[in-house]
Amino acid sequence: DKALGPSCEVKAAETSWPIQAHITPSTLPPRIRNLASLRPAMAARIAPAVRSLSALARNATCAPGMPARVASRGMWRMGRGIWNLPQRPHRRGKGGWRAMSAASEEELHPGHPHLNSSVESSTFEVFQALYEREYAERLKVANLMNSLADVAEKKKEQRAELASRSGHGDLQDSFVTKGIFAMGMQLPDVIDHDGVVDMLKRMVRDGERIHLDSFKRIIDEAMPVLAAEPNIQLIENDRRVVVIGDLHGSIADLLLCFEAAGYPGDDVDYVFNGDFVDRGEHGVEVLSVLLAFKLLYPDTVKLNRGNHEDMNVGRAYGFFDEVMTKYGTRAIYDLVGEMYTTIPLCTIIRNKAFIVHAGIPSLPGATIFHVGAIGRRGLKGTVASQWDVKDPEGKMKPRPSSLRMLEDLLWSDPVAPDEGAFLDDFSEPNVKRGAGIVYGPKMIREWLHKLGCKYMVRSHQCVETGAETLDCGQGMACYTVFSASNYQGGSNEAALLVFQPGDGPPQILRQRVSNPGPELAQRNRAALVNLVAANKKRLRRGFAAAAGGGAHIPLNVWGDVMRQELGMDLDFCKIRGELLTPVSFPSVEAGVDYNAFLDSHKVEVAVGKGKEQVVCGQGRGDSLQAFLPHRNMLGAVFRMIDVNGDGMLSREEVESGVEMLNQSLPEADRIDADALFAVMDSKGKGQISIDEFTEIWNISV
Repeated sequence: DKALGPSCEVKAAETSWPIQAHITPSTLPPRIRNLASLRPAMAARIAPAVRSLSALARNATCAPGMPARVASRGMWRMGRGIWNLPQRPHRRGKGGWRAMSAASEEELHPGHPHLNSSVESSTFEVFQALYEREYAERLKVANLMNSLADVAEKKKEQRAELASRSGHGDLQDSFVTKGIFAMGMQLPDVIDHDGVVDMLKRMVRDGERIHLDSFKRIIDEAMPVLAAEPNIQLIENDRRVVVIGDLHGSIADLLLCFEAAGYPGDDVDYVFNGDFVDRGEHGVEVLSVLLAFKLLYPDTVKLNRGNHEDMNVGRAYGFFDEVMTKYGTRAIYDLVGEMYTTIPLCTIIRNKAFIVHAGIPSLPGATIFHVGAIGRRGLKGTVASQWDVKDPEGKMKPRPSSLRMLEDLLWSDPVAPDEGAFLDDFSEPNVKRGAGIVYGPKMIREWLHKLGCKYMVRSHQCVETGAETLDCGQGMACYTVFSASNYQGGSNEAALLVFQPGDGPPQILRQRVSNPGPELAQRNRAALVNLVAANKKRLRRGFAAAAGGGAHIPLNVWGDVMRQELGMDLDFCKIRGELLTPVSFPSVEAGVDYNAFLDSHKVEVAVGKGKEQVVCGQGRGDSLQAFLPHRNMLGAVFRMIDVNGDGMLSREEVESGVEMLNQSLPEADRIDADALFAVMDSKGKGQISIDEFTEIWNISV
């Protein structure tokens, strides 16, 4: 902050890319915030970042009087890394919204009260529905990665063979780093308590990252310690126990937890209840601190595995990209994946609480002894994909019981009776997430009775107040605790639980890193618009079937089709003013003109190095419209099949990737590989760039 001042023009020494933007330092991540204080010798090493920032500032389109501090898509890019910044509302000519205005519904639709709902839908409710849908979509990517594990291994062997022929090693599959990847804090030979605390504070205060050698050393030393633990960790002593839920790479929230409850030590037990990485940008740092404390206090620091401690899930949710951005090597990511299999599955405070990441086993007759017998070292994945449970003829086959129990423990959610009274008696598949089960209070009571405990503690779900309590009857309760505040740009608090000596329930401590801004409602609206634009083909089919040949449908039918086709548990009729206009919804009597509604949502993408603007669904962009809903899955497949790691794909590789994806899609949604390649390879070079392919989907709507 001292280097930049409250608002100034920034120039990096010895570079030719001035950043023509007024920047408020508090909005910048620490690594970017410190650019101005770098020595001249370092300037060349951060030149790509400065160039990206300069281009970002030049291309930003802002409302009059608004500082040009936020790019039109609300993110700063540096290599493969992305830092999300608060997105400000601004209009983009007459071509629709890039980010929706902060205007109220009355301002958006003056004189059209039928577009304004009489019942408000909570901003967090909309955020939660969007988050749950995106979560399920990314799980499909993880499942696809899981099914292609053999393909990935073969590609790794091919990379090694190519590297051998060229006479040098493949840096992406080794622990050798160069240039900016070789930077970071080096830990001393002996790590003590004060050293770990100092490392944590430097990570939060200065944005420092740990050097690759030190990160690898911590993992190497922690793996045998974790592997020696049983699946079920037992806390015998009647002393204070602190439970921290999902952190998801929020190093600042981890520091706040320690400041609220004290640091780990010999006189307090800490249980970190999974999901240490993904989503946030500091998963490496969170893992480093937790593993370092585990090494210092192996008897009082407990780690439970979460569903994000899974290599394929990390490829879908961001941790793989974080590791590659910071270290440029797949080898350290593979080592982290091996470490995941050593993490225990749950913790029991004797006669008091059962602590697990998500849920309880659904197998009939399952006991804690079955959980203890799970061979966790052989389970790199945490969920069985559809490919794992089909025989060669495509028929369903039973999943291995150990994998099924692991999935139940790490992916399931409780449901209160008023959300589905029947669930008080038995479990059902977790349709929202696409993995695990949903279970009711009776299952929790029966499980706790077997253990002689009164409380169950789980995490796994982002809740608005950081912690929620489900009364299970007979003096028993289930607590959900989530410890990453303002998760994914949301407005939730973070929480932690503290069990004091004795039989009483836990104390709930709530906190947040910073107060949420007014941008959440605007981001929700922009995300909804993007979602409709990306799924026009599917929605049009659903609307046409409901209309029975007509052009208009009743509002409630429109809402039902939106829920069904987009797979969202959201009352769209409540938020109709966010999506419908006087043209598409002229009156309640006329109903919704679904063609006008869909035609008002156009997606533009910038294709190729020339950034040619192509409208999806029109002309050359016709194949791109069909592809939009599956872009994340195919992007992940492309990175996996890139044999030599040069970031370029031939026509044959694209066809291979599309074929893999099409196997998982309904016939009506399958992609035409030739048409897709023709759009991407507009210059006829016979190959396309994976990075360009990924970047074009930063769409304008």
